[in-house]
Amino acid sequence: SQLDTLSSNGKLSQIDYDNIKFEFEDIVQQATAAGKAGETFGSRMSRTFGNMFRYFGAAEVLHKVEDVLKSMAENVVAVDTAMTGLYRVTDLTDEQYQKMYSNMVKSAKQYGTELVDIINSTADWAKLGFSVTEAQELANITSMYQHVTDLDTETAVNNLVTAYKGFEDQLLELTGGDVAAAVEYVADIFDKLGNEFAVDASDVGEALTRSASALQVAGNSIQETAAMATGITEVTQNAAKAGNALRTLSMRLRGTTAAELEAIGEDADGLIEVTSSLQGAIKDLTGVDLVNTLTGDLRSTYDVMRDLAGVWDTLGTNTQSRVLEIIAGKNRASDVAALLSNWEQVEKAMLASTDAWGTAAAEQEKYVESIQGHLNQLKTSWQALSNTIIKSDFLKGLVDAGSAVLNTFDFIIGKIGTLPTLVGTVFAGLSIGKNVGERINQFQYRIILRIEYAHGTFTNSNVNEIAC
Repeated sequence: SQLDTLSSNGKLSQIDYDNIKFEFEDIVQQATAAGKAGETFGSRMSRTFGNMFRYFGAAEVLHKVEDVLKSMAENVVAVDTAMTGLYRVTDLTDEQYQKMYSNMVKSAKQYGTELVDIINSTADWAKLGFSVTEAQELANITSMYQHVTDLDTETAVNNLVTAYKGFEDQLLELTGGDVAAAVEYVADIFDKLGNEFAVDASDVGEALTRSASALQVAGNSIQETAAMATGITEVTQNAAKAGNALRTLSMRLRGTTAAELEAIGEDADGLIEVTSSLQGAIKDLTGVDLVNTLTGDLRSTYDVMRDLAGVWDTLGTNTQSRVLEIIAGKNRASDVAALLSNWEQVEKAMLASTDAWGTAAAEQEKYVESIQGHLNQLKTSWQALSNTIIKSDFLKGLVDAGSAVLNTFDFIIGKIGTLPTLVGTVFAGLSIGKNVGERINQFQYRIILRIEYAHGTFTNSNVNEIAC
């Protein structure tokens, strides 16, 4: 009713009125969904204010109002900071930014993500060179991935973009050139493996962050790479080491140089740099070919390791040690041994990865229906309402006004000295002449009378007026 009054008096524009009313109603709806509103909003407010007046009085009500305004101001600052980061990496008109902001508010509510997170994620993707439209879609996918990994926005984006860039051609071919669908499939793979194997979705993402580019160059698909990362991590429970081991393995099987290994902090023990010599050594020790005998091309890491796993248990201990030294080096030998011993799981993970389409979206639906999902929607509604009511320009105006006042005080003090000096000067003037003590007492007495008068007036009438 207060909004209606302000609108009819012309003190609130129709646009602001509609926005505030919409956000206000949305907060009530989200609070109900989150189990925070068991009765009508009006009755809750009436009961709450009644209790506040009964037990705490008008002063406590004002304190609560101050808390609400402080919370709203904090929301405005947080959203403005996130939008500033978005402005730095995009170049749009004011109208386009306003439309983009509205879309991000809708997305945050739809995906059960806080508004600030969706803005930051959009900025991260835009900074990586994706279009504004793509960045918004990819931010939504990032939200889904975060909900199954509990990763922060920056790490989640890094996991997804590294895997996507590493296997970009393959992923775009699978999705008909649809970037958003390609990145979502990456999230699907991570989520699927996290659900069905003894790893977390974030583990697979971490391993591919360290190995995607090297494995793609070595002829492996994203499904094969994710499967091998899963196989190692199930045994070692160390995704970072699994990723580094896969990178080193793929490089050694392709005849890398000692300098290239040392450049990434890996040892060159047992390394055979010449491809033909490497092929001969592995063939003699295991019977496995590193080269396709029909085409003369190097085989993929996955294909070589599958064949090695098939004969691994038939090899003697000394032979196994020699093979591991050649293809993995001393530092990564245990991780590659874990891969070979757990190959049955690798093949299962490979099939799961291939059949992972839609996994993240299905998981997202469950999350949105959870209490946490509803609470995040409520937070987003509150952040949006705060920005609609206060707006960052209004808050900036208050800050600028405060700065102007402080600058004025600084100027005055600089001219006439500090406040204690000024007060001392005044009382020094009062001390001139006779009856100094009497004059000071009269001055203090008048101040006390004014305070008592003001207090009595406020107590008798203003409190009741505020309560009303």
